[in-house]
Amino acid sequence: MFPAYKETLQFMRQLHEKGYINQDFPVTSKPDQQDMIKSGGKAGAYIGCMCDVSALYSDGVAINPEMELDVHNQIKGPHGEYQIWSIPGYNHPYFFPKSSVETEEELKTILAFFDKMMEPEVANIVYWGGIEGGEHYTLENGRALAIEDSGKLEREVIPPYQTLEIGESDTNGRYEGAFPLEAREKAEALFKDNEKYIIKNPTVTLDSATFDLKSEELNTMITDATFNYILGEIDEEGFDQAIADWKAAGGDDVIMEYNQANLEN
Repeated sequence: MFPAYKETLQFMRQLHEKGYINQDFPVTSKPDQQDMIKSGGKAGAYIGCMCDVSALYSDGVAINPEMELDVHNQIKGPHGEYQIWSIPGYNHPYFFPKSSVETEEELKTILAFFDKMMEPEVANIVYWGGIEGGEHYTLENGRALAIEDSGKLEREVIPPYQTLEIGESDTNGRYEGAFPLEAREKAEALFKDNEKYIIKNPTVTLDSATFDLKSEELNTMITDATFNYILGEIDEEGFDQAIADWKAAGGDDVIMEYNQANLEN
């Protein structure tokens, strides 16, 4: 609904019309996007987590030994300012329904497990692997350097355990990572640099009954209109109509409920 959104849509539409971006971007999966970088010659830039550079390089250099990759975070907006969208500040939320956790004693047992998971020794086992000294990782200046055998890590560490981590190095005390690839080391520094430019979503701590009920429907309406405008399938009038439809389908109620919740906070 703000002019800046339409300005961005128009910019992306021009990129698409001129062939500067993947013509099938709405239906291109993340692995396929990554393959376009890895295979060489199909893409020159990739929008994603800067941490992806390690896998992109290790797979890509096997195809193109001269591959060089870099990471970048400070993208200026039209007013010359850097801006980074912020994640909510949490990940992997957990719920303990009374239907499965029936007593307070059971709940305390589960929470004790969570507490244990945030002890540095346990957090290191979960995130880096059980065996230091070359089996899963080595220590370099107090930081963990994972072994180069990505297949072994995929089998023994990452899928079965790493996704279970509670917190992160700042909160559970596990080792921070060390990375042989210069671009990956740079990414770690830029993650921290991002914190100076983040734009937070003020609705994260607010409630909207309508959005809880209709979020998928409402989000799909705007996502479809956004893609269709970039692809040239609708014009500005068509996008404005999509906004009107969104408001009528519950968007106006969402705005009202978030504003009310903000006043009550």
